[in-house]
Amino acid sequence: MKCNMTPLYNSLIEYSRKINHRMHMPGHKGKGDILKAIAENLSIFDLTETDGIDSLFSSSCALKQSQEKVAQALGTNQTFFLVNGATVGLQAAIMAVVSKGDSILIPRNSHRSILHGVLLSGATPVYFSPNIDSTHGFATIFEASEIEKMFSMNSSAKAIVVTNPSLYGFCSDIMSISSLCRKHNKILIVDEACGAHFPFSGLLPDSGISCGADIVIHGTHKNLSSLTQSGMMHVNSSVVDIEMLKHYLMILQSSSPSYVLLVSLELAMREAIDDGKSLYSDLYQEIISSSNKLIDARELGIVSGYLKKNGMIYDYDFTKIVVNLNNSIKNSQEVSNWLADMHKLQNEFFDKKNIVFTVGITDMHGCINALHTALEQLSKYAVLDYSTKENSSLYCHGIHIPEMSLLPACVIRANYEKTCLSQCLGRISKENIYSWIAGLPVIRAGEVFDSNVLAYLENIEYNEDIKVVA
Repeated sequence: MKCNMTPLYNSLIEYSRKINHRMHMPGHKGKGDILKAIAENLSIFDLTETDGIDSLFSSSCALKQSQEKVAQALGTNQTFFLVNGATVGLQAAIMAVVSKGDSILIPRNSHRSILHGVLLSGATPVYFSPNIDSTHGFATIFEASEIEKMFSMNSSAKAIVVTNPSLYGFCSDIMSISSLCRKHNKILIVDEACGAHFPFSGLLPDSGISCGADIVIHGTHKNLSSLTQSGMMHVNSSVVDIEMLKHYLMILQSSSPSYVLLVSLELAMREAIDDGKSLYSDLYQEIISSSNKLIDARELGIVSGYLKKNGMIYDYDFTKIVVNLNNSIKNSQEVSNWLADMHKLQNEFFDKKNIVFTVGITDMHGCINALHTALEQLSKYAVLDYSTKENSSLYCHGIHIPEMSLLPACVIRANYEKTCLSQCLGRISKENIYSWIAGLPVIRAGEVFDSNVLAYLENIEYNEDIKVVA
């Protein structure tokens, strides 16, 4: 009897049979001319660094020219192609600008790549908090006024990382934040992983590039047509040490970079530069037309436009469709399963109260029509109930930030023991414990359990063993 040695292969084939509409990354959605061209030439493109083929870490001909063309088109000083995603760009950027003894301002709800970059640098993280929409159950934006307060309280901080857009497509006022950074002599790194498409249409929010950020990192595969794990870093000022940046990119990335990923970046950027304006205009009109056909998009829980209209966010990415389930008797997991089983549609992600869908330029008609049909039927399946409101206090712990006792670079090597919540007061956490709001921690590794943290965890009936520093 033969052993099944290809469970991963089998699962991918099964997924492709089950799901017809990928409303999640990567941006190519499994379709499009770029993916077709790469598939047809895969045996040609899958090469290693050899004679006649340019080197990622010491480019001098074709790859150098390709990166320069992108930099010229976007108006940056220099652009680097990345084969380890936006993750490596963020980590290299952080390590290039801060080191042990320095401090850096980062969002409280930072992506783990930012946290790991700070850990590797040895720097001290100083957290600033996003606004919270407790009604809908998510973080929204970073206020420029709050960041200016952080600058005043942490004048020695060398740099700041701002995530824009959020996972939900919500955008902060990056232009104002950039102006504050220049005023206070801080290096601004923008984690624009989910906004690689921003530079290519005036219908989309402003990119950190046009707003004057010093470094902007794109997860190009997330919204454009390049392959998963491809990304870009754009350097936009003279205050960044380019040689140090190159040094850390070489250390952190694979020494056998994939030319399949690199050529996908080149092809994706050609498409975006040549046709992005018209493609995103068409996509925008498709979404507007679909929304207008719905009886009441707000009633169905489509919230981004409502949030902007009411001044709760500065701007939003229209390719992210956020559906809030406050008034549904079905939870987000149940709705997600229903969408996959009944409509062959897979969302980007869901949290306790919301489901997020990402549409793109390669399959705009199919995905938008499928989502339109699904949303029309959602009210019947989920049964909107305005009399039942979940207690939103779970989302209102006030973004309390506990005292930091150990730096990330120290706590990772510390011995630990497991204990129950009731025994944690005054102990140092060995792990991150998250709230119901996506990406927002109640406590991070190295911070001290205090009465506020314990009260919140008790409120949500947290009952798992907790790792604390021994």
